[in-house]
Amino acid sequence: MAQLYLDRNSNRFLSPQGAVRDYGQWLTLDAVFARSTEIDQLSLHPQVEYRRYSGSSSANAADALLEAAFSHKGEKLNYDLEAVYSDRGTLISELETTGIVAAAARQQQATAGFGLTDQITERQSVRVQAAYANVEYPKGESVGLVAYHNTFASLIYNFNYSVADSFSSAVLANQDVAPRYGNDSRSAGMRVGWTHLFSPTARISAAIGANRARLDNEASYGSSWAIQAERSYELTDLSLGLMRDIKPNGLGLLIRRDVLKASAVRHLSPRYEVTLSLLSAQNRNAVAAGIVDDRRYASGVIGLGYHYSPSMLVNAQLRGSAARYPGNSSTNRDANGWQAILMATWTPSPYSISR
Repeated sequence: MAQLYLDRNSNRFLSPQGAVRDYGQWLTLDAVFARSTEIDQLSLHPQVEYRRYSGSSSANAADALLEAAFSHKGEKLNYDLEAVYSDRGTLISELETTGIVAAAARQQQATAGFGLTDQITERQSVRVQAAYANVEYPKGESVGLVAYHNTFASLIYNFNYSVADSFSSAVLANQDVAPRYGNDSRSAGMRVGWTHLFSPTARISAAIGANRARLDNEASYGSSWAIQAERSYELTDLSLGLMRDIKPNGLGLLIRRDVLKASAVRHLSPRYEVTLSLLSAQNRNAVAAGIVDDRRYASGVIGLGYHYSPSMLVNAQLRGSAARYPGNSSTNRDANGWQAILMATWTPSPYSISR
């Protein structure tokens, strides 16, 4: 896949003051190499992205991602392995979470994960998951970004009650350590979930749980939940998701993250489509520890897509964004901006070799 992205942005770094208004050009090259058998699949996914800006040459960057995955499907036991390395500018990695965007700072993240599923019966299964992430911020410490490593583990039980309904229960644990500052925040919790298929084109899932978060000797209790609904019509696709969960972030602490996502796609003809999307996120300390940190981000996008050919899609989009960051005193700092985008995406047909 190759994507060319041109834009005009009124506030590139979504800064409360000193907005940078400029033009941007992005080129993304993306590929997936896979080898499959009846029971095994191995894939390699490299991606590079070149970004250039007219108003801030120090923000020019070349981002990279490399993802490797392997999965095995047995009669009862299935397992999968994944390793990911990414090197990105903070304009990409931090805008929706910490809001700390610095032209020279970068995020380098290495992640490894493992999953094992035991199909106990035709209706019941148990899945164990574990993941480890090491995150560094070269040149980010001066602006408040903290290197950390995160460990996550979960045990999930699934029960398929019927063709339409399934239930799940889970136990989860999370640890976030920032060695340079001595921060050690942890959380543990439980969650139950339900999924219902109304039809092949309509589904809803819901989950609710409770967790206990701790930072040093201070602890707090909270809730976690998730709701996802999807509906497809002949010419329209709708999606709505709400989530509250415990996540790591670049402040070196576990945060309580609330997210609302909504999207709609309307197919006007075989070649034209209109898209609408909304994102709202609130990031707060899972444990206050004497400091209240509340960071918010919201954006809305309206777009028109044109399928020039089966492999070429051209998009024109208009985006509005707003953010709120904690100030030095009790007041908050607000920022907003708009972005006009023209994007062309070329996706070649898959090429396969049989042996």
